[in-house]
Amino acid sequence: MDCKILLFILLPAIGAQVQLQPKQEYVIRGNEAKFNCSVTGTEWIVMTWSLNGNTVLTILKSNGPQVNDKRFGAVNRTTNQSDMWEFIIKDTQRNNSGEITCDVQNIDKKSATLSVQDSGTVAITSGNVTSIQKQRVTFHCLANGWYPEPLVEWTFNGVAVDRSDYNVSTVGSGGLFNSNSTLSILGNYSGPVQCQASVQGCAPQTSTVFLTVATEPVEEDQTVLIAVLVSVLGAALLVLLIIGIVLCCKRRRAAKSSYEEEVRKTRSQSERTTTTEPAQGRENLGYMPDGKTGVASSDFNDSGFSQTNSFRTVEMPDVVEYISHTANGNGHINVQGTSSQTGTMKHRHATIV
Repeated sequence: MDCKILLFILLPAIGAQVQLQPKQEYVIRGNEAKFNCSVTGTEWIVMTWSLNGNTVLTILKSNGPQVNDKRFGAVNRTTNQSDMWEFIIKDTQRNNSGEITCDVQNIDKKSATLSVQDSGTVAITSGNVTSIQKQRVTFHCLANGWYPEPLVEWTFNGVAVDRSDYNVSTVGSGGLFNSNSTLSILGNYSGPVQCQASVQGCAPQTSTVFLTVATEPVEEDQTVLIAVLVSVLGAALLVLLIIGIVLCCKRRRAAKSSYEEEVRKTRSQSERTTTTEPAQGRENLGYMPDGKTGVASSDFNDSGFSQTNSFRTVEMPDVVEYISHTANGNGHINVQGTSSQTGTMKHRHATIV
């Protein structure tokens, strides 16, 4: 008898089914979190909702929700197939994260997880960039004020950028996370560059700038310019070298001509001086050659000119006995001597040049 009564009580519970959806809920702090608990196959009396083990709301099938905190509420979503109540948490805070439990008294209970997150900001600090073709371009992205740690990703022209082309560093501050990411790509063509940051279960925050790639590669223009400059400089150096050689040759010729002209002038002047110099001395009217002449000798003085000494001996009548030495300013010396004897006097005439 007792077994029949117990079986009668348990049969409804065995056929009953309790469902709680969703199993995992992600919300941004300040938004609402919603869970649906449904009962099928049996009648129920009391449904209780708990947050991290603490009962926050009771629902009676006959009277509806028994509200103790206005932040927690419920809405009847019953259909022909099941009895369903929607549990709502308003103005969610970080401490609301945890386990949510729907307990249908004497039938079953189910649990789910709530994650309250912070969605921060994201911005590409480098702004729009203009580049030349085949040159690497760098972009910087800051994602601040996120919880938990955000996922930072890049796209270019709507296509995800390979992870090897950018880096991400994250630090925690005041219970929130700040991330810094640097992207380096090869500018082959123009297009939008987008940095996005997100946390699980929430829509990503994005920042977009535009990369403009020059249609004509500057490297080729620079190569042509360098080639032209090198050619011009080479030609200029060649011209300067030729001019220098010509001037050097002219200077040598001028120096040689000047030297030869000086030598020629000096030689001409010397010859002219020798030719036009008047004869020195006075005519000796009393000179009578006796057939005897002195021996001429030539010596070179310090100035390089030759000195010629010539001696002539003449006989003159004996008038007075005297010895006379006469020197004139032209370098001629007359030496005269007499003897006391009567007769002729020998007169010696010496000329020094």
